[in-house]
Amino acid sequence: MTETRQHVASWTAAVALCGVIFAIDLLTPPGVAVWIGYLFMPLLLFRRLGAGPVTWLAGVSTLLMVVDLLATPPATHFPISLFNRILAMIVLWLSVAFLRMHSRMRASCTESEARYDSLFNSSNDAMLIIEPHSGNIVDANPAAVSFYGYPKEQLTAMRIFDINTNDEGATRENMEHACEGAPSRFVFQHRRADGSLRSVEVSSGTISFRGKDHLFSIISDITERKRVESELQRAHAELEQRVAERTGELADTIQVLKAEIAERKRAEDALRENEERYRSLFDNSIDGILLATSDGCVLEANPEACRILGMTEEEVCGRCRQDIVDVGDQRATALLEERTRTGKARGEVMFIRKDGSRVPCDLSSSLFADREGNRRACIIFRDVSERKRTEEYLVRTSDEIRDLYNNAPCGYHSLNDHGVFVLINDTELNWLGYGSHEVIGRMSFSDILADGSREVFEETFSRLKREGQIKGAEFELVRKDGSRLSVMVNAVAIRDGDGNYVMCRSTAFDITALKQTESALRKSNERYMLAAQGASDSIWDWDLETNTAFVSSRWKEMLGYGENEIDNVMEEWMSLIHPDDYQAALETLNDYLDGRIPEFCLEYRLRHQDGSYRWVLTRGACFRDGDGNPHRMAGSHTDITERKLAEQHLLAETAERVRTEQDLREKERLMLLQGRQAAMGEMIGNIAHQWRQPLNTLGLIVQRLQLFYNSGKFDAAFLQESTQEAMKLVYHMSRTIDDFRNFFKPDKEKNFFSVHATILQTVSLITESFKAHHIEIDADTEGDVRVLGFPNEYSQVVLNILLNARDAFAERDVDDARVVIRSFSREGVSVVTIRDNAGGIPAHIMEKMFEPYFTTKGPDKGTGIGLFMAKTIIEKNMNGRLSVRNTGVGAEFMIEV
Repeated sequence: MTETRQHVASWTAAVALCGVIFAIDLLTPPGVAVWIGYLFMPLLLFRRLGAGPVTWLAGVSTLLMVVDLLATPPATHFPISLFNRILAMIVLWLSVAFLRMHSRMRASCTESEARYDSLFNSSNDAMLIIEPHSGNIVDANPAAVSFYGYPKEQLTAMRIFDINTNDEGATRENMEHACEGAPSRFVFQHRRADGSLRSVEVSSGTISFRGKDHLFSIISDITERKRVESELQRAHAELEQRVAERTGELADTIQVLKAEIAERKRAEDALRENEERYRSLFDNSIDGILLATSDGCVLEANPEACRILGMTEEEVCGRCRQDIVDVGDQRATALLEERTRTGKARGEVMFIRKDGSRVPCDLSSSLFADREGNRRACIIFRDVSERKRTEEYLVRTSDEIRDLYNNAPCGYHSLNDHGVFVLINDTELNWLGYGSHEVIGRMSFSDILADGSREVFEETFSRLKREGQIKGAEFELVRKDGSRLSVMVNAVAIRDGDGNYVMCRSTAFDITALKQTESALRKSNERYMLAAQGASDSIWDWDLETNTAFVSSRWKEMLGYGENEIDNVMEEWMSLIHPDDYQAALETLNDYLDGRIPEFCLEYRLRHQDGSYRWVLTRGACFRDGDGNPHRMAGSHTDITERKLAEQHLLAETAERVRTEQDLREKERLMLLQGRQAAMGEMIGNIAHQWRQPLNTLGLIVQRLQLFYNSGKFDAAFLQESTQEAMKLVYHMSRTIDDFRNFFKPDKEKNFFSVHATILQTVSLITESFKAHHIEIDADTEGDVRVLGFPNEYSQVVLNILLNARDAFAERDVDDARVVIRSFSREGVSVVTIRDNAGGIPAHIMEKMFEPYFTTKGPDKGTGIGLFMAKTIIEKNMNGRLSVRNTGVGAEFMIEV
């Protein structure tokens, strides 16, 4: 009621004031005082009535002024009065507009301050307003006062550093970070009035307070949360420990379950009483199951049994034992007697299909009593036809591998850690004259070594166990009959999972004939050196750049001249040649220097000082620069006059040379055989690479069968799928054996063959070996080019080049090793290029690459006949061309046939 009376009084006063001002306006002449009254009237009423009533009164006043102007007759002061009233109305409404805007702003500020006060004072979180430079706490809400335990006056007299346990410098850095404008969160330890420490999470941001920027911080007590987190961590650790314990218990439970499963298998008759499980097993079993009377009359048959017998269930049921089992098979009679005696039997019998064919099956039969007490027989059988065929195939394949091992042209043996034989093939046993029962497990390799080879073997065997392989080790063996045998051995160590030596795989080559050939060649060389010294040949050295020459005193002596009688040797030599031999001598010399003939050897006549002519044999060789230009030549002159006069004496020497050449040819034949045996050793290593992955996969398939059987997921579809996967692997391994066996078959006559297919077959033999060395092979062929030749020999050429590339990569440790094979036809000629990125071939080696016995690998890694044999096969046997060049990043071999 009081507010209502005040409101009515305010309105009455306002109306009275308006009336007074209007009366003054009507009774007085117009002037400044009147519109000033109109101006201050709203200001006076605003504080009492508010913006709404003031606006209404301003409208009424404006209406009264307009009426006054219309009612007042014009006079001399009318323009002034009109101006004053218009100005008064403008000022009046401007004042009203300002007052209304001010009213809204004040209301907004009042509402904002109310919300802030409500948030700040009623919040459950502690809030502080902090002066950022000094750290003084300028305001704190009741929650902060309650949380810290200080009176508000004392709390606002403190600095934030007094309650924050962090270093003051670190706290200031955090405050500066918060002052940058982005909201920030920090975790601190704050000290309360009672001295206790609480973990708090502080969210800080800037706020304008009393005209300055301050930090507004909301402090949340997270001590309990920290405690809960710690409890959670401890609970998590306890949970992990319990999980580990439960895991151990589960493992024990699994073992118990396994034992129970085994017990369930032993108690299969009792479990069959469960009809649901029995029916599921009966209908879905991958094995055929028959239920029959004790005398063999079939009562029930599952789908698999019907499939194996080739009958429907109606056709099977009611049949007797002799209708479905070959009772003439003695094994069936024995199993029937065993079941009668013991109540169960297991074995293999022949079942009879509907079409009369026989099917071998594994059978398990047992007797049990049904619910009525009648004796019944349960017959479980599985078709093992496929397994039989696989076993026969594996036996045949195993025999082939054993035959390949025992009848290889080289010896194979394996030694344990003490050097005792654990394996040895028939070839090596035949060399030594021992039987396998005399060697394996009884003799060590040292027992068959000659005295001079034992120390070499001890050092080599230690190196084998240490480094993992040896190559080209030569030993002298003693046969059982006491005769000696020279062998060269390559060996690779086999280690267990911890890297310990277990045994070795060794390949031995009989080099007795090779040693004999080397001895004969050495003796021949010694005879030649003695002959050359005894012949007292003269020596000459010709500098082609200066055209000057040096000759030994024996040269001048041979022609009857003194030491100082010949000054310009080249001019004198040309003038001393017999006129009939001059042209031939000059042409031979020029042909050799131009590279048209490989060697310089010439017989001609030189004039003696006494006018007679002496027969001279000249031999020489030149040195060439990087461009192949000769710059120096040296050689010897041999007086062969006596030889020409006594030709019959030289025939014996010629025969000796022929025999020496025959020995060299025999040596070459042995080296070729050795190269082929080395290739066979490489192939056996490749067989191991090719078989390793299929064998691992086959082992996984076998393990998976047992796992699925134990888990109850074993069904006919899974068995068929696993059998098909296993057979694919077996057939793949068989094809690998056939591929390697065909590789070593010699070609007896030329045939047309596909270059593309031959290359792909060769690459397949070494793919796994190259993968082991991280070498990529890229084979790309255009069309199907066919050539006439020997496909196996052609394959050996490609294989030899690829193996050389592999050795080059291994020697130089090339990253991103790659071999690119391209095959195409050019003008009717088959062209195959084999390019690698192993760095290329040095120029001084390039011109000797195809020479026999030339190798850069050392005597323990190569024979030096691989590329010589490849060039012989392509150019002599197949009328083609084999060349090599450097490409900048590696070497490129080109085969043209």
